[in-house]
Amino acid sequence: MTKLIGYALYFKKYSTFEGRSIYLEDIYVTPAFRKQGIGMSLLKNLAQLAISEKCVRIDFCVLSWNKSAIDFYEKLGAVDITKLEDWHYFRIFNEQIKKLASC
Repeated sequence: MTKLIGYALYFKKYSTFEGRSIYLEDIYVTPAFRKQGIGMSLLKNLAQLAISEKCVRIDFCVLSWNKSAIDFYEKLGAVDITKLEDWHYFRIFNEQIKKLASC
């Protein structure tokens, strides 16, 4: 039987400023398989896909309390654009979506 030990959930998107990009929605490796290079392998494959699709960047969010993930991504060369570009990340929740749709 095949067992899922990790995944990278992503989708393609387009930046009006820079062009094609990928948004990494979630990356996960089950605890028993961490520290074995699986997360790095998932990211490497995503980077290879980005190159083959002519993407200029990979975007993702990290919770501020997840220091180990932040350190890991920074070691890979990721840049925290919250600090760099002063972006604010907004969300419209379900009830507000319904209100907006009925305007």
